Amino acid sequence: MQQAEKPKTACPGEVAAVNRAAWLLGAIWALGPVASSAQSPSTETIGFLAEEARVVTASLSPERASRAPATVYVVTAEDIRASGAQTLWDALRMVPGVDAMTVDTMQGAVIIRGLNRAGNNRVLVLLDGRTVLDNFYDTVNWEAIPVTLEEIDRIEIMEGPGSVLYGSNAVSGVINIITKAGAQLKGGLVSYTGAERNTHLAAALYGDRRGKLDYRLGTGLHSADSFADAGRLAGKTGKFNAALGYDFSKESRLDVSGGGSNGTRQTASSFQDSSFGFARLDYRFRDTRLRTFWNTQLVESRSGVTTAYERGNTYDLNIQQGLAPHADHRLTAGASLRRNENSSDLLSPGTPGENLLGFFLEEQWRPREGWTFWVGARVDKHPLTDWLLSPRGSMVWEFRERQSLRFSVGKAFRNPTILESYLETDLTVPPSPGYPFSIRLISSNNRDLSPEQMLFFELAYAARLDRLKVQAEAFHYRLSDQIVGAVSIGSLGGAPPTLPVTLRPMNGGETRAYGGELAAEFAAGPWAKLFANYSIQELKDDRASLLNDRSSPENKINAGARFRRAGLSASCQADWVDRTFWRQNDVLSSTVVMAKTPAYWTINARLGYSFPGRWEGLEAAVSVLNPFLPARVEILREQGGEAIGSRLSATLSYRF
Repeated sequence: MQQAEKPKTACPGEVAAVNRAAWLLGAIWALGPVASSAQSPSTETIGFLAEEARVVTASLSPERASRAPATVYVVTAEDIRASGAQTLWDALRMVPGVDAMTVDTMQGAVIIRGLNRAGNNRVLVLLDGRTVLDNFYDTVNWEAIPVTLEEIDRIEIMEGPGSVLYGSNAVSGVINIITKAGAQLKGGLVSYTGAERNTHLAAALYGDRRGKLDYRLGTGLHSADSFADAGRLAGKTGKFNAALGYDFSKESRLDVSGGGSNGTRQTASSFQDSSFGFARLDYRFRDTRLRTFWNTQLVESRSGVTTAYERGNTYDLNIQQGLAPHADHRLTAGASLRRNENSSDLLSPGTPGENLLGFFLEEQWRPREGWTFWVGARVDKHPLTDWLLSPRGSMVWEFRERQSLRFSVGKAFRNPTILESYLETDLTVPPSPGYPFSIRLISSNNRDLSPEQMLFFELAYAARLDRLKVQAEAFHYRLSDQIVGAVSIGSLGGAPPTLPVTLRPMNGGETRAYGGELAAEFAAGPWAKLFANYSIQELKDDRASLLNDRSSPENKINAGARFRRAGLSASCQADWVDRTFWRQNDVLSSTVVMAKTPAYWTINARLGYSFPGRWEGLEAAVSVLNPFLPARVEILREQGGEAIGSRLSATLSYRF
């Protein structure tokens, strides 16, 4: 078994810098005026003891997480702030069942309950319910999402299939990033973070509510040098967004929003320019909701072999109607229409646009106290496939106060991407030391692909017992008709000698998975919280002859502690990921070679102080990523990954 390259060790100078910065922040806190003991407990206590929140991602109407028809974990704004995370994917590392990986300094990958690969497209990522997947690969560029961490109210992670609500790509789960309304902000925020490796993060945000009008403006900038090469810019991204809402009455509201991002990203062998934008309109009247949006993207990628551009536009219309025929029933029905238009020098000439049509229905029934039944179904039509049904059923039994059991079963699917259906390239790679001949790479599309489909079962338990909150799930799923790459190698010939290699997507293989999660949070007091969770998953399949990646750690453990009192806040959280195996990117190999990435730790620690009195609103903080740990590889370098080391950062923010 081939081993991954040995990771680099941390620089002793960086460790010393961590110690100096932590001592400096401690001195600032010690010299600052002591906060008044009469400060409001609502601003001092940790939010764990608050009433259970209602989630909006697991069903077509808000519902308590313990009574929702699917597993939902919530990462709050407080969780993000306390974690010291600088990227969206790092903010998700502590969620059980979620595997968040840093591919390189400015790119992440997030998967739910296994089925990892470098270009994951089986998780649907939303921003306030609007898809942020790109048009070509159905993947997400996390850095390009036009929202800063300071603007996020919470992130809801629904684990398990969600096609019954959202259609394609919601196979293993849905991640919904929900932003703050102007009424929540009630003012402005400016923030700057400086870190090692020339890392800079800046954010400015302002929002408020005036009468019936609610508004928010936000902008941000992120740039950093590479972990692997401190002298090379890894990327730079600027983003902005704006939202305006108006309440015509208690039953009627109109929201208009828009934004975009522009960025560059480079590795040792490639460079990418990208821009993304959106405009959106939402209208609600009583139980009727209308949403329409436009997404646009332009990406240009350059490498030593080729240059490619991708331009795409998505137009989406969604309408849903809620009905309450009886006090014990709640019925919601709706329809969606989406138009995708794409152009690229990677696609076949004359590639048509896609019209995607869907109809959905969800029924919630409470026949007696403590029992809730959910039944839902959705049918979708893709231009290259037949109508596809995605059903889901759930039964929730609240057998004691604040304790519940749930059983769920459902199906989900992923449509073929535009590249899998229409990709057409023919390029020649010159000889290299490993191959003393040219390689002609031919990408052949396949318009007869079937959608990937998942059948899913889950049993869950949730409890809120005084200071303790516990959540546990056990699941099984079967993923069939997987879309993978099949390689065909021709005969060496010609002058100079050239070897033709054809790559064509096809349906093949089935994966069965068994696993579960156990999570607990404990409020040690009004100012302290402890948490820990464990995830296990075992995947079995027979795809050794197909060019595909499925690198899923069998075990994952998270743990952490958080403290806040009298202006001082401190937190430390650790994430341990079991070893994984990735297939080497060698299409010429006659055998499958899997390289191991060893198990690794990720540690984030943060120490902050909020100044009282005339400096109220000002906060200083120091964060450190992976102190005293050697650099680790989360994805093989052959897959585009790099070694991730330690990083010290300091943040200064001011709320007004």
